[in-house]
Formats: sequence, structure tokens, C-alpha cells
Amino acid sequence: LHFGLDSANSVDSINVYWPSGIVQKLENTGSDQLVTIIEDTTVTAIGKQLVDISQVRIIPNPVHGTARIEFETEQRGHVLITIDNLQGKTVFTILNGSVNKGIQQLNTNVSHLNKGVYFLRIKTGFHTQVKKIVIH
Repeated sequence: LHFGLDSANSVDSINVYWPSGIVQKLENTGSDQLVTIIEDTTVTAIGKQLVDISQVRIIPNPVHGTARIEFETEQRGHVLITIDNLQGKTVFTILNGSVNKGIQQLNTNVSHLNKGVYFLRIKTGFHTQVKKIVIH
């Protein structure tokens, strides 16, 4: 990928959304250079931590109509859950609000989305988890 910076001397940040669902963030990258980015094995945390999330599951996956999103939170806080297309554009927001501590279960109707591969993103202020979701 090649892009210009016009008169800028650096890029504040570059977010790479890999097909595997991993997100990598590079910060303060200078201009006039070739940067090779190799997929990392961890999901990069972005921003300020509000809620720790773990054990994210999509049931069933592939989805036929309605999916159950399950995850666990270590404390109460704000969570943003979206479904993004392969270009990284949010096509559906499942939740943008507070959750309590503990196991969360959200039933979500996705029948209005076209068949295909998407990414389920669960973001807190600091942590992002990404899972591939297939809609049939």
C-alpha cells in the first residue's frame, strides 16, 4: 500500500485490520520510508482501559438470522460492539452502552445484513477484541 502525506512529516497512527481479526497500531511513523508490517499474534489495545473483556463467543457461527454474542467483563463499564465489513466500515451497531460485571449474553438479529464475512468488534476504552463472523 502506498500513500502520500502531502506536507506532513509523519503519520500520527496507522491501524492495520488483518483478515484474521487482529488489529495492529503503529504510532508516529515518519515520512519518506518503506514500512513493512508483519501480522502480530496479539490484538492491539487502543485507548484508555475501561472494561476488561474475555471469552468472546458468537453462537452459532456461521449465523442464520440471529446470533448470541457472549463475553465476560471484569468490571462495570462502557462497551461498544459493532459488526464491520471487510473494509473496516461499521455496518451495524449492536451495543453502545454500559454493561455490568460478569457474563454478558446479547441476542442480535443480523438477517438485514448481506451474506458474507464480517468482523465483530468489541471495544472498551483500552481493549479491542475482534472475531470473524459469517452471515448466511
